[in-house]
Amino acid sequence: MTRQRLRLLFFAVSLCIPSIKPTYAALNPSSQATLAQETTVNPRGLFNNYNIANVKIRTHDNLLLDGRIYEPKVSAFPGRRPTIIFTNSWTLGEYEYEVQARRFAQKGYIVLSYSSRGFGGSDGFVTVGGPNDIQDFSTVVDWLEDNTRVDVSNIGMAGVSLGGGMALLALGHEPRIKTAASMSGWGNLETSLYRNDTIQRTWLSFLVASGKLTGHLDQDIFDQIENMEQRTDIVATRAWAALRSPVTSLDLINARKAPVFMENSYLDALFPPLQIKPFFDGIEGPKRMITDEGIHASASIPGIIGLPSDLWGEVHDWMDHFLVDENIPIKTGLSFKTKKDTKYFSSYPAPTYDALRFTARNSFQADEDSGKPVIRFRGGIDSGASSGTPIVSDALDTYISVPVKKKISQIKLENAAVLESQELRETIKVRGSTRVSFTLMPHETPVTLVVYLYGVDKGGTGELESFSVVSEQDPSSESKVITLDLNVAAFEIEKGQKVAVAIDTVDTLYTPATNLDHFVSIAADSTFSVKLPVVP
Repeated sequence: MTRQRLRLLFFAVSLCIPSIKPTYAALNPSSQATLAQETTVNPRGLFNNYNIANVKIRTHDNLLLDGRIYEPKVSAFPGRRPTIIFTNSWTLGEYEYEVQARRFAQKGYIVLSYSSRGFGGSDGFVTVGGPNDIQDFSTVVDWLEDNTRVDVSNIGMAGVSLGGGMALLALGHEPRIKTAASMSGWGNLETSLYRNDTIQRTWLSFLVASGKLTGHLDQDIFDQIENMEQRTDIVATRAWAALRSPVTSLDLINARKAPVFMENSYLDALFPPLQIKPFFDGIEGPKRMITDEGIHASASIPGIIGLPSDLWGEVHDWMDHFLVDENIPIKTGLSFKTKKDTKYFSSYPAPTYDALRFTARNSFQADEDSGKPVIRFRGGIDSGASSGTPIVSDALDTYISVPVKKKISQIKLENAAVLESQELRETIKVRGSTRVSFTLMPHETPVTLVVYLYGVDKGGTGELESFSVVSEQDPSSESKVITLDLNVAAFEIEKGQKVAVAIDTVDTLYTPATNLDHFVSIAADSTFSVKLPVVP
């Protein structure tokens, strides 16, 4: 089966499984929720060592959350049991983790998978980790205490995408949750959706469209998007995002040295590893960070549909270690996975390699005010440098190894600054975030700048290795040094190749700061630098 077909299978399973509505009977009418025993979805029958039931959990504001409980039989696993809580990805429901929930239950875990507000069959509205979602974390744990044999000292929470971010939020706000595993989740929602004052246009549009189709989005989400677009109350939007960012509650996580597991993919344009890096860096307890090749959620999909998965294997080991037996070995620290190898580090390698010297392909002009030499180009027009076709290009790179490439000589110099290094005297291995600095000269309009980093072969073709974006949302009469950390990446530049940097103002991923005709000037001086996180 091809990888493309696996993706199609995943979406088919996601759409079909939630439509299964088994027959059930109430077992505990006196509890806060209704517990219902499943009778039609249990392929192993009498040979199963756990029971499955559908439940509805009543919230503090009298709504009902749909859940699915997998509970080991007392005859097979007596006494209090370690417990895993799953919550759904965007648009999905409580059936999403069916395969992994059964595997945990088979080992003696209680597993509760529930749909967050507004998705699946749950009441309410989607608020992306808002106050009610945070209160629901405690409600769910309360329900487990009232209705199951949960070992309250050994509860873990896990999820993918929305569920991953929610698991990290729960770890910060509900002290009974001992550890969390986040796959393709977020650490900082602001830098995910509004990175460096720039709107993530493509992904926001996709999330809103899919959320409206399959769930019930809170009006507050639309209000915050309008704030970002119109800049009517950006302070309030930053506060809205901070409330929903696990990095905000890092002190609470560190106060009890809670262990944290994370995974994010290089080509994930929604929640790239860069946005969760400060959260990982700040964790003081046991921590694990996997960075790997792929797009949003691609690393977790095989395990979700029942295929072998190294990632889910590590999640199981992590939970087994912290919830069952600390003698079970686990990996900690940071790893960079590529098709060639996996390299392990205790922390992110620093961008300190600055041996490359860059020459501009543009001609210099004299700045009108200072007279200093600058690279001047017209903004608002695509230069040909690009992150590719949103989602499609990243999928092609992930599944069939077709990266985004561009002839460097074909990037239009009238619409971009392009600088190229000398040929490398040795092969370098890069693991982490490259740092690019330059001086932006005074500008009469808002400005968006997209910075692309290429590895250039001897034929002059550049392969896109990383990129990032920054916007100056107000005109400025002052020059400003811009220092930009590019997306976390893992790549090699071979001996004899070059490194190129292109800076332009347009990319389909982002909403530009202005649609007005404008020019951009970048100082042609020593403030331009590229520092790479090179490793042995």
